[in-house]
Formats: sequence, C-alpha cells, structure tokens
Amino acid sequence: MKTKFSFFIIALVAIISSLTVLGQEPTIECPDGYTLKEAFLRYWIDEQNFCDITVYYCCKWDEANNQATFEIELMEETTVDGHCMDYIDDQTLNIWVRDQITTIADLACNPIPPDPDYVIEVIKIPSCMYWENKQVPPYGEDVYRLRKWSCNTNWCVYVYHISYDYRYNPPKLIRTLVNSYEEGTYICPTTKPEIPPPGKTMDEYWITDCFKIPCEE
Repeated sequence: MKTKFSFFIIALVAIISSLTVLGQEPTIECPDGYTLKEAFLRYWIDEQNFCDITVYYCCKWDEANNQATFEIELMEETTVDGHCMDYIDDQTLNIWVRDQITTIADLACNPIPPDPDYVIEVIKIPSCMYWENKQVPPYGEDVYRLRKWSCNTNWCVYVYHISYDYRYNPPKLIRTLVNSYEEGTYICPTTKPEIPPPGKTMDEYWITDCFKIPCEE
C-alpha cells in the first residue's frame, strides 16, 4: 500500500508540474552564444492592405568560419487596427521572412563584404509552429494580437553566400542559395488549427497546438 501511495504522489506531482509549464506564457530563449535581435517588417497583403510584423530571431557570428546563423523564433503582428497575420499563407510568410532577414543581415550580426568575397549565412525558419493570441502593450488591456511561435523542433534550413556589388549605386546585394535542407525529427501534426480555436474568440488569450509548415521545394 505504501508503494502504491508513493507512486500516486509522484505521478500527481508530475502532472501538476506539467500543467504549470503548459500554463506559462512562452518566452524566447536563444541558444548559448546567440544574440536576440528583432526586425520591424511590413508585408503588403494587397495594394491597399498591409500587415506590420515584428520578427524576433537569434543570431550568431562565427568569425573563424565567416558564417552567420539566424534562427527565427517569433513573428508578432503589430498592425494597430486589427488582426492580419492569419490572412497570409503560412509557407508564403515563412519564405518572405527568410528573404527579409537575409537582406538586412548586415544590420544584424555581421558586416557583408564586397563581391567576390562573401559571408556564409544560414537561415533557419521553423517548419513546426503554433499560434498565440495575447494582449500586447501598448495597445491596451482589451487589444489582442496574434503571435506565431517556433515549436523549436523542426527547421527549414537555407544556406546562402551573401555579398555586395559596389559597381551599383546604391550597392546591390548579391544573394546566392548554395544549399537547403530540413532539420529535425519530430513528426509535426499536419492539421492546421482553426483561428480562433473552437469555443474561443479573438478577444481572449489562447494558444494552439503545433502544426507543420512545408519547406520551399
């Protein structure tokens, strides 16, 4: 009886601990040696409508190998007058963010040399993500904004050679894709969650399960 009771207590503590972790709001934790950065971007949905998005990413400059690595962690909509990020196709948004981060890389973790010298840039875009609907200051207590988080399990990895051609004015960014592959072994669910989830509204806090976003072929 004592053994069964001890097992029950251990199991109960484990369940409570897991619920506590699940109840916590997600935070960004960069890997060792990486620096947290942010980029303020504007995605044009059509000729009249846009979506302002802040992208948070971790980056690391490896001087010995002349390589910068970028891991996208969070995309947060910051458009003042309503939700917009859920109107953008998931894969389209990922590819766009990848290209935007590549073009501003010299303002982030490393300088870009003139052509034909180049910097190796490794861009890691999450292929497994989840949605969070959260109150985001400074909009006020009743204003919620969508945030799209990496599940930190699977990645679409793109390797570029980056340089500038100074024969142009302003200098032209030269970006050459030299490799791409998928990283991670977690089987991310392919079912895209409903926004908002059943029984929820856009005016309350919630998060969804992780879901798969295909890499660009």
